Order: sequence, then C-alpha cells, then structure tokens
Amino acid sequence: MYSGLRMYYDVGGLMPYSLHAFRVVACTIKGCGSSSLVKARTMEAKPDGFVTMEAEVTDARSIQVKWTPPIDPNGDLQYDVYFEGTFYRNPGKYRNVPLIRPVYIKTSLYQEWSIIKTSPLLRPVNY
Repeated sequence: MYSGLRMYYDVGGLMPYSLHAFRVVACTIKGCGSSSLVKARTMEAKPDGFVTMEAEVTDARSIQVKWTPPIDPNGDLQYDVYFEGTFYRNPGKYRNVPLIRPVYIKTSLYQEWSIIKTSPLLRPVNY
C-alpha cells in the first residue's frame, strides 16, 4: 500500500501471469473518494518445471503421446508436438520426413492429443 502525493505507484515482486486488483482512494479532511476497481494481469513467463512425456504404440501405424503439464504454467499453455521418423507413403516406398508438425486434435482429457494427419503430402493407402 502507498500513501503520499505522487500520482503513480510501482508494484513489484508479483508472480508471472497473476491477476491483481487496484483501487485509488483520495482523501481530504472532509472525506474520501475512490476510483473504480481496475484489474491487471502480469505478463506471461516461460513455464517452470518439467513436462513428462510418454508414448504408447496403439496399432501398427499409430503412436499416442501423453504428457503432464509443467508445475507452474506461468501463462496460457499451448502444446506443439514435433516428431521425426520414417512414414509409409506408397507400397514399397518409405520416406524419411524430419520434423513434421502434425495436425492434431484435443481429446476429452486435458493433456491428451491424437494425431489425425501428419502432412498434406501423405495420401491414404489402399491395400
């Protein structure tokens, strides 16, 4: 809290991405008047803590990855899944595709994503 004649006050030592409410009260010997309540959120920072990831083979052509969120997100989290490997494209032909960013969809569980497409270059294969 600040009391004085300055018309500003700096608040430090706050947590990243934390919400705070401020109100200014101006007083004379006859009474006080106050501002409306103003809310402000501090800026995001990089997450703190480890993201633990596990992979489960779900069938001959699929792997599902799951992970835990960091201990302190310090902002609105967004997950990008990157992977590399050999992908089946045509009968008898394999293609090594490094660092493809997949198209993925969020499932009902918060940190579980299912890869629905790996690249626009890959076409469905009929056996």
